Amino acid sequence: MKNSRLLRAVCALMLAVLTTYAQASLVVPPGLNPGDTYHVIFVTSTSTYASSADITTYDAFVQSAADTAGIGASIGVDWLALGSTPTLDARDHIAPLFTDINVDTPIYNQNGELVANGYNDLLSGTYLVNPILYDEYAAALHTTVWTGSDGFGYRDNPNALGNSTDSFYIAYGESDVKTYFWLNFDSSYESYLRSLYAISEELVVTSSYTAASSNVPIPATVWLFGSGLLGMIGIARRKKAL
Repeated sequence: MKNSRLLRAVCALMLAVLTTYAQASLVVPPGLNPGDTYHVIFVTSTSTYASSADITTYDAFVQSAADTAGIGASIGVDWLALGSTPTLDARDHIAPLFTDINVDTPIYNQNGELVANGYNDLLSGTYLVNPILYDEYAAALHTTVWTGSDGFGYRDNPNALGNSTDSFYIAYGESDVKTYFWLNFDSSYESYLRSLYAISEELVVTSSYTAASSNVPIPATVWLFGSGLLGMIGIARRKKAL
């Protein structure tokens, strides 16, 4: 009976550990090679209000979404919200994520599709190559997104995030379009729940990834740990039978 309980406990522990690693599914786009750099952008599956004028509120929100999906802190990747407040343009907020905004480091969605050829292409006010569309779990999400921005990533005053005017109307975009409407489609009252855009720091394709696989490998030590415990249970059972 005790061994049976221990076996169930070990199985539950292994499942919890393996599930944690299985969540890590940051996309590595097809066609990239070890050493290539890129960024990922997604639309959050969760939604929030647009009442805060503090951009760190939105940064924390998108980072939490990435962390929950296993593509954030657990694999050492930082994310920022693509949004403008009354005192900060979205384009300036995300610029530090890029080693050089004038270098074409491509930006992909979570389905591995090219969204823009670089920072300037993303915020050019023209067509994206493909819509952002996909959430942190790589699921298509046709939704509206708080941005507080115009079609070029500048603050859309008085419709920036957390504006303090009497209207409290905030600019939002649409996740499933390629025109500048992805950033600025309309505006609505701040108390509506909408998603946010999250963009990653610069990522590097390493030798441990291939273009065909974006999952973080499960360390061999995890398998050895589990198999070792199961082996110990088997030995204990054999001794009891003797």
